[in-house]
Amino acid sequence: METTTESLDPKWEKAVKQCKKFRDEIRSYPIPKNKMTISYLFTQEDLDILLNQGGAKLNGIRAYIGFEEISGKLLPRLHVVGCVKDGTRYNDVVPSQIATNSQFLGDSLEEGRPCPEDCGTENELNN
Repeated sequence: METTTESLDPKWEKAVKQCKKFRDEIRSYPIPKNKMTISYLFTQEDLDILLNQGGAKLNGIRAYIGFEEISGKLLPRLHVVGCVKDGTRYNDVVPSQIATNSQFLGDSLEEGRPCPEDCGTENELNN
């Protein structure tokens, strides 16, 4: 698939360039291909579970980026939590901030479905 960035929206063009730079870098690492995560899928079902924990409607999600060390290389890993709106702020739903009898415990963190294990068809962001 030939990639062209002519006449793309500036945000999309930025994403294409940054994702290509990331793919080029990670492919140079001496690690197994199945550990070279280039994206994460969150299905509607995943998001519904995350945003409707225990029957309560949350107001958003926040993604945190962590590192996993593989073969001496640090690889980014994504972790997503549900958030509750409080005025103009969104507060994470995390076990340390919730009473032990809370209905939110257990489903407050989602790691997504990583690609290469769960990839879509080839496009400008993933080829």
